[in-house]
Amino acid sequence: MKIRKLKIKDSKRAADIYNGSLEFLSSDVPIEEVKIKNFILDKNRIFLGIFDNEKLLGHLIIKLIGKKDASVGIVIEKKSQHKGLGGSLLKEGLKQVENKSVFAETLEYNTASQSFFEKHGFRKKEKVERKILKNGKQVSLFTFVKK
Repeated sequence: MKIRKLKIKDSKRAADIYNGSLEFLSSDVPIEEVKIKNFILDKNRIFLGIFDNEKLLGHLIIKLIGKKDASVGIVIEKKSQHKGLGGSLLKEGLKQVENKSVFAETLEYNTASQSFFEKHGFRKKEKVERKILKNGKQVSLFTFVKK
């Protein structure tokens, strides 16, 4: 497995992986390839992928927020989950934002993501700060923080 920054040529596959995971993401709207390309080019984002022989299996995006904070999101294709790929991506991504507080949000019913972030040293905030409409139902977003 190899981890590297995503390139424009990876944008179609990255969008496909994201769109294959919509049930676990805060958005119900599929992402377009052009938006992925914009993320790749954005200087305020770190966009890493994990590859097996140049096939993208998952990606991590870190959005830099001011000088002290960052947010992180990870998506791994379904058949490659639970193999340590997300942990490897997170470890590499966190190296690039060592002096920042990093936030992650999970849907209230996504217990696998909640366990993942806790396993990697994130702490769940007590208070639910945001709710979203997901498939016509109001769902809480839980926030996890690593300082």
